[in-house]
Amino acid sequence: MYSLDEYMKTFSQDMSSNEIILPDYSSLDLGLAPLSYLRYTSYIYDASGNQLGTVTLDAETAIIGGRPQFVYDKCYLGHPSAYNGWPCVDSSLSFSGDRIVVYATFSNGYFQQSGSAVFYPQ
Repeated sequence: MYSLDEYMKTFSQDMSSNEIILPDYSSLDLGLAPLSYLRYTSYIYDASGNQLGTVTLDAETAIIGGRPQFVYDKCYLGHPSAYNGWPCVDSSLSFSGDRIVVYATFSNGYFQQSGSAVFYPQ
């Protein structure tokens, strides 16, 4: 499992187009917010709804502003694994407290399929 920063450095080809904008938690004391631990494995779907692979997220959430939010420095992602045998050749993510989206591209020779998996805090 990789922290979100490690994930972007390791698997993303173009960091400049995948800037992570962090929510402003400066006015909140996360030490007082009740934390919940989550482990998700989600399918990566292409635009047609076909399953391309899976990705696992280990995360902690806190109740912030009355609803669950991901805590950025407590989120870890595994590298996407291929569902149909094609290896993942590129991946990136976008983060907000409300969701994490993992984008992945799988390749089989000259053929490529791209898709995404979306995680929401509970």
